[in-house]
Amino acid sequence: RDDGKEELAELAASIRKKHGGGITEEQVAKLISCEHEPLPSRAAYRVQAIRGMTGGKRVATTSRSEMAQTPSLPLNSVMPFEGGPAPKDQEIQGFSITFEFEALKHAVLESVGDLSVPIRRLGDADVHASVAVRTRDGTAKSNTDYKPIDVRIDFPPGVTKQTVLLSIIDDAANE
Repeated sequence: RDDGKEELAELAASIRKKHGGGITEEQVAKLISCEHEPLPSRAAYRVQAIRGMTGGKRVATTSRSEMAQTPSLPLNSVMPFEGGPAPKDQEIQGFSITFEFEALKHAVLESVGDLSVPIRRLGDADVHASVAVRTRDGTAKSNTDYKPIDVRIDFPPGVTKQTVLLSIIDDAANE
């Protein structure tokens, strides 16, 4: 039993060394499971190939390679926008704060109206922090399927969860 605990502690230490010491236990557990997940069996590859040939859909929701991607920046750093680096006044020196969506993806009917998207704050909750949130087109297109947003969400001290309201456009087009 002790060998397993020591091995787990070594894995956690190597993950923290690789990704920075400011990550939470939950993030360490996710990274360990991604890096040490067993490879799919021959049968799994065969089933996937047959589904591909016959037009069947894949059952798995996330791919192993998608989950195993390591971040290009340390998890506790300030992430710049595509338009340039983050403003200096938004940098939080000496604190480890991370923001994440509670769900990886959202799928709703157009008749839903508004969709509340929860955002979670991890790390030091004793200071004020904010995060910029904006939509981008994927399979849904802005101004056709949803109203685009570009907002800054404030997290006062002690607040660890906020929601963003996204308006879904209900049109008559068949999709």
